[in-house]
Amino acid sequence: MHQLTELLDDDFKIIYCVRNPAWGMDSVERIYRKNPFDYSRMFTPQTRQTVYSRCESMMSTVGVCAWIALKEAYYGEHSARLLLVDNDLLVSRPARCMELLYQFIDQSPFPHDFDHVEYEAGEFDTLLGVKGQHKVKQKVEFTPRRTILPPELFAKYSDMAFWQDSNGTSASTIVAKSSSS
Repeated sequence: MHQLTELLDDDFKIIYCVRNPAWGMDSVERIYRKNPFDYSRMFTPQTRQTVYSRCESMMSTVGVCAWIALKEAYYGEHSARLLLVDNDLLVSRPARCMELLYQFIDQSPFPHDFDHVEYEAGEFDTLLGVKGQHKVKQKVEFTPRRTILPPELFAKYSDMAFWQDSNGTSASTIVAKSSSS
């Protein structure tokens, strides 16, 4: 963020869609299990052995770099330029989230068709060896599911959702209130 403030004018803002890290791990694991014999470039032969090694690998490489950079921005001196939007709320209440997003960027909202939003990064996913990782369904909606991660892994990565605590930041968030609040 501090580099962007040097490069851009004072009027920029960043919107970042966040998700409970445990559900992110769960999603990658689901894709991996759908394609168990495909060679995924996300893992080495050593790190693809178990769900534990796959999750550890994801958080010790590229994934953790993005997470740490976001955490730095969230607590940094330019955090007022940042809006974090919880993915589950975005897909559960897309119209309301978009309304709040437009307020954050000081723009007039316009209508969106949340029943016709399709996207697929097939070529990118194929190169990575994770078919279907970036496929978006036609209708924006929340689909509850049971995790396939072992309970201790799910708990470990759930605890990494730092944006649930707004102390020490000026960032804006569109997130569900935690049950402990």
